[in-house]
Amino acid sequence: MEYENEVVFINGKQLAKLSEVSWKPHSQFKGVYLKNVIDDEDSDNYLKAVMVRVEPACSLENHIHNGIAELHEVISGQGMAIIGKNSIVYTPGVVSFIPADMEHSVTPSDSGLVLNAKFIRK
Repeated sequence: MEYENEVVFINGKQLAKLSEVSWKPHSQFKGVYLKNVIDDEDSDNYLKAVMVRVEPACSLENHIHNGIAELHEVISGQGMAIIGKNSIVYTPGVVSFIPADMEHSVTPSDSGLVLNAKFIRK
């Protein structure tokens, strides 16, 4: 998988090597796993960056991030995102911005889906 050998820096300080950060199950969505890249406290509560893996036949069901915008960058796999009333086909290379307080969901194809999600506070 791409990015696994990447190193994360903030203000010139190395935070982590992605291959050493473990996947953790999402607290709300079955079959969804998260790999924290940059935590809120690493960026003075301005930004959080997470790799998201959605297994086949699972989904990030419809949800809202109150006061937080989100940026998706699809790394691998395929799927469909519903953002507000719009549908977007997710394939590697797609970048999608989700405004704060907007309902959205992501459902992978049979191959599953991996994306980078960046959460930005207003």
